[in-house]
Amino acid sequence: MSPEFGSTCAIFPIDAETLRYLEFSGRPKEQIELVEAYARAQGLWHDESSERTTYSDTLELDLGDVVPSIAGPKRPQDRVALSEAREDFRRVLTGYVPDYDERDEASAESFPSSDPPANGNDHPVAGNDGGPSYAHEGAGAEGRARRRPPSAARPGLGPAAPSR
Repeated sequence: MSPEFGSTCAIFPIDAETLRYLEFSGRPKEQIELVEAYARAQGLWHDESSERTTYSDTLELDLGDVVPSIAGPKRPQDRVALSEAREDFRRVLTGYVPDYDERDEASAESFPSSDPPANGNDHPVAGNDGGPSYAHEGAGAEGRARRRPPSAARPGLGPAAPSR
């Protein structure tokens, strides 16, 4: 079977190039001669003097009409053109995720950057260092939020906590 190109089977004729490959890959001379003799006897040999192959049906394909697409091996009939993948993905996810907004677009445009735009920086505060707009609440002199040490964050924990 040859499912990678949609065929039940594929037959490729044996030719001089095939024999060169067998020789190049270290096959014994006797085996190469056997392959050639078998291919000629079975009508599988091809060269310039070979009879033109006759097919029951032929297909012509303009490769300019082929478009990249996404399809899974289980449901190839659900093919999606790559140019329509973004819209189709969003349509399928309707109701599963919150609405798409301009912050999502800004993040998508920064891909594959390691520094996407901050989602909370919609309303920058004067004197802020570029962090999220909520950073001004409880901020220190530099405009950065103060952090409490871990032992202060949860009473009863840390080196000064009594042991039991």
